[in-house]
Amino acid sequence: GTFAGHQLTPQNYLFNQSRHGKSKIDKAAFRGDKVAGAYKGKSYHFTIKKGTQDRASLEIMLAQHLSQNKAQLNYQIVGRGEQQEYKFQKLGHEKLKTPAGTFNTIKVKVIRKDGKRDTTFWMAKELGYMPVKVVHREKKDLITSIIKKYKKL
Repeated sequence: GTFAGHQLTPQNYLFNQSRHGKSKIDKAAFRGDKVAGAYKGKSYHFTIKKGTQDRASLEIMLAQHLSQNKAQLNYQIVGRGEQQEYKFQKLGHEKLKTPAGTFNTIKVKVIRKDGKRDTTFWMAKELGYMPVKVVHREKKDLITSIIKKYKKL
């Protein structure tokens, strides 16, 4: 994607996941107010709202908005062949110890209507509000990701 001021505009997106013997590929190309791509081998193309992100650039926008202390954390994204709305709720501040060090974080949760999945992020102030811990629960699966090390460029 590209930045213009504080606005991030996605250009190309690729998601490739293999899990439990199944593969999911989602790819998209953003051109102005249009997106074209394919999800699970089915093509899609449609008009998107201004400011729409892909699933990867969403984390960058979330980090930027946390650094600006924005109250509303609502985003339009393209994922899985459709435009979706993602909403986050701030759950407070937490000091988090990880193998990469101790961080001052803002804990945020993805708000979902169906309640079938639960995702919580710990976004580190010291790293520009990038995630240092993510916990995702879905059906019988529990996935936890914790930063082990990082290198400043």
